[in-house]
Amino acid sequence: MNDNDNLNRFRNGTISFLQWVRDHRKPLLGVWCALMVGLMIGEFGKTSLFNQLNGWQTQADQGATTQVRLESQIEGLTAELQVEQAANAAMQQEMVAHLNEIYEQRRELTFYRKIMAPEKEASGVVIDEFGISATASAGFFRFRLVLMQLKRSKQFAKGAIELRIEGSQTGEPATLNLAELAGLTDKQQKFSFRYFQEIEGAFTLPEGFVPERVEIRASLPKRGSRKASSTAKMYTWQQLLDNT
Repeated sequence: MNDNDNLNRFRNGTISFLQWVRDHRKPLLGVWCALMVGLMIGEFGKTSLFNQLNGWQTQADQGATTQVRLESQIEGLTAELQVEQAANAAMQQEMVAHLNEIYEQRRELTFYRKIMAPEKEASGVVIDEFGISATASAGFFRFRLVLMQLKRSKQFAKGAIELRIEGSQTGEPATLNLAELAGLTDKQQKFSFRYFQEIEGAFTLPEGFVPERVEIRASLPKRGSRKASSTAKMYTWQQLLDNT
């Protein structure tokens, strides 16, 4: 009797379930063993996968911890760098201010040395300093002129100045009267001093004018036994701007 006949007899109620199981115990045992082996393999695989997932999670946690530590170190180093940069910038500013102070003191010392010890210099009125500085407004400038009398004398040096700007206008040579541009009166263009005198003003260049040079001239007329004399200096425009 084959398995199909036994199965039909079990379905028809001819044999009992226990009888059917006894008749098929070997195949059922094989199926049960296979099922158990499958369950064990599945459980082992699940455990292995779970352990692998735990390992990956541990690595991820360690990586996150390392990242947090590195980010903290980077933030600390960045803060230290910013502090050092700020300290260096402050030190550089302080050094520049100190150097400027030393330069100004030396300049003033030289200036007053010329006045107090004129025998070391040539005699007469000289153009000691002239400067032009640009402003925030395009084409608008300020100037400062310092005249000095180097000869030890109780007499006042009296005369007049001429200020000219040479350049070009629309490609053609042109000369401007700086004193007129600055609105200096005739009185303001004259000087009278014993030691030194400063003359300052501001002016606007005409549109399209390209400055190239500035000529300064100080003239002293004949006075008593003193002959008429004059002194002049020429500055390039770029030289004046570079010195500001």
